[in-house]
Amino acid sequence: MGQILGHIAGAQYTFCSVAAGEANPNSDNFEMTATTKAQLIAALNGGFEYCTGVYAGMTDAKGAGSVSFFGTPMAASAVLAFNSAHNYEHYG
Repeated sequence: MGQILGHIAGAQYTFCSVAAGEANPNSDNFEMTATTKAQLIAALNGGFEYCTGVYAGMTDAKGAGSVSFFGTPMAASAVLAFNSAHNYEHYG
C-alpha cells in the first residue's frame, strides 16, 4: 500500500506542474523512498498542497492552453482532470 501512496504523491507533482507550465518542484521518488507512515503522509500532503494551488490559479484561458503531456498536446484543464481520475483510480 505504501508504494501506491508514494506513487500518487509523486504523480500529483508531475501532473500539476505540467498543467501549470512549471518545472516539477519535486525531485523525490516517493514510491521508493517514502516507507514510513509519517513520510507518506508528508509526501501526500505536499502533493495535494501543491496541486491545490495549481487548481486555484487555473483560469479558463490557462485551462484551454495547450501543454505537452507525455509528448501529447493536451489542454491544461484536461491534465488536471486526468490527475483527479488518476487519484481516484489508485486511491478510490
